[in-house]
Amino acid sequence: MARGTSRGLPVADRRPAPRRRGRFAVWAIAYALGIAYVSLVLGPTGFNFVPLDPDVAWRKLLATPYLITGSDQRPDLVANLFMLVPLGFVLTGVFWPQRRRLRWLAAGVALCCCLFFLIAVKYLQLFFPPRTVSLNYIEAQSLGSLLGVAFFWVSADRLFPVLRGISGPGSRPLLIAGKIYALALLLFYLFPFDFALSGEDFRERAAALPNMLLSWTGEGRSPTLRAVVVLADTVATIPLGVLLALKSRRRSLFRIAVTGLVMMSMVTVLTMLVLTATPSLIAILYRTVGIVIGAAMLMWAERQDPVRWRNLLARLVPPMIPPYLLAVAFVNDLLSPQWRRMSEALAAFDEFGLLPFYHHYIVSKAQAAASVAVHLLTFAPIGVMVALRRGGRRAEIWTAAVLAAVLSFGVELGRWFKPELQPDFSNVIIASAAAGIAAKLTPAFWSMLEARHSRNQRRRFEVPSVRRLSLQHDAHSPVLGPMI
Repeated sequence: MARGTSRGLPVADRRPAPRRRGRFAVWAIAYALGIAYVSLVLGPTGFNFVPLDPDVAWRKLLATPYLITGSDQRPDLVANLFMLVPLGFVLTGVFWPQRRRLRWLAAGVALCCCLFFLIAVKYLQLFFPPRTVSLNYIEAQSLGSLLGVAFFWVSADRLFPVLRGISGPGSRPLLIAGKIYALALLLFYLFPFDFALSGEDFRERAAALPNMLLSWTGEGRSPTLRAVVVLADTVATIPLGVLLALKSRRRSLFRIAVTGLVMMSMVTVLTMLVLTATPSLIAILYRTVGIVIGAAMLMWAERQDPVRWRNLLARLVPPMIPPYLLAVAFVNDLLSPQWRRMSEALAAFDEFGLLPFYHHYIVSKAQAAASVAVHLLTFAPIGVMVALRRGGRRAEIWTAAVLAAVLSFGVELGRWFKPELQPDFSNVIIASAAAGIAAKLTPAFWSMLEARHSRNQRRRFEVPSVRRLSLQHDAHSPVLGPMI
């Protein structure tokens, strides 16, 4: 047996397994606690525990009904299905073995753990009315658990190399992050996945589509807010342009523009089938513009000296802070002159809003997703600015997260004193995560640009030297020498 192997498996592949399992276990516990919080603590009336005899609760669970629901309940069913997919995924990672013949056993154990957890949560929900416990939700969440287990099964052999590549040099980390972002953006466009399935759904959708497709984005809002929505939607597709430029061998802005136009057209066609989505033809154009801007920025940046531009942007960070803060205040409607008195603010305050993500629970799934996306885009620039000035080490990531949390808390405090607004302090968590992620990815972007720039510089100097050597060789050739 060769050194460094054991039973045909490299030692490098066997040693990290316990560490990976430990990380998956931490994520599984954290996510399970999150599901328990959303399923038991959050509710229309907040935390509402009602004592109930355990035997009576068990009999009620055994008599769980199957509800006949319409299309309006489909977003909740789909959301419940997707809620259990990550749990099935990470639990499979906890039990995943190195030996292929034991993988069936690991997948079965992970699925059983998911189902046991699901039944336990449904049982506990009976103690927290007015929670709805039905076979519909149990079936949806069971299917989500199965999908999570299956997804880990088919991706396990590729997953760990990808995770190692995230921290590697060159453009690979940015490619991985770009692909993850593209998938997340597609899911956001299609959320809450309530696709038209019946003939009645298709007829209602077909009747409403002409007005939707010819409408302008953000109708019913103020012109300024509509412009902000269009700008944010355009900015959201800029990373797609960067990704297409990174992956394109034939670097042509026209090709990338056509590809982007086709992609956004396909997304619009898919959103036509989502009952709660509002597709618009004009959105295809400005989303494609965002893709072109992203590709053009990357092409332009690769021709420049990235170190010089990074230093220039780092020097511009201090004067950029006041306009950024002004823009954040404007987007959150904090520049209007109307303010509440302290007594009015206390009277209007909703104490249930102190529960994390309470406001995301009481609104529609689409509104909650849009709110999260807006706050991610709003506070990610803090991480970019911190990384430009200080780098992307762990201390700087935490610094960006803390600064974003402080600013977000101040914004929500200001919204508390604005008429007709309510603070949502859950946005502090979202802002902190956005800034931390941006601070982590920004150095990877610049290191990728520097690596590509240095590679292009080497090619520029190597090609002439190779040509000179070729000409010298030809000059001494007995056949071509006299001709030269």
